[in-house]
Amino acid sequence: MDKRFARLGQKCGFSYSRYADDIAISSDNSHLNGMIPFFQQIIREEGFAVNHEKTIVMRNAGRQKITGVVVNEKTNAPREEIRKLRAVLHNCLRNGPQREMSKWAHLEKNCPEKKYSQFSFRASLLGRIHYVRLVNPAKGTQLLKQFKQIEFTT
Repeated sequence: MDKRFARLGQKCGFSYSRYADDIAISSDNSHLNGMIPFFQQIIREEGFAVNHEKTIVMRNAGRQKITGVVVNEKTNAPREEIRKLRAVLHNCLRNGPQREMSKWAHLEKNCPEKKYSQFSFRASLLGRIHYVRLVNPAKGTQLLKQFKQIEFTT
């Protein structure tokens, strides 16, 4: 399927990428919408099912988000994720990590505070920071610098 879409993209002037079961096709060609049924046919011929609820056409004017990454002009983590991390890190530095850990366990992990360790909180924060750093090295590095200032207990 990947080879078929890549070759078709070269002929028809679109870019194709796939991450696991998420497919992204992008182009400046306004007639690409008419090819969606053909794309879906290729997917079915290759033995896969099309999830019509996940089939989305995103325009230049709107926010284009694929697998959690904003891909408009440049790749970036969603603004809300960066703001949330900045706030959590700021609050950890100001008040210590314990209170933020409790909120994080409840809001982000849907986990009772008593079953959520500071080690898990630290690892979860670090994972999110590295995700941001992957798609936006400058912002991710700033967050990591803040993270390293937090005094976690072991």
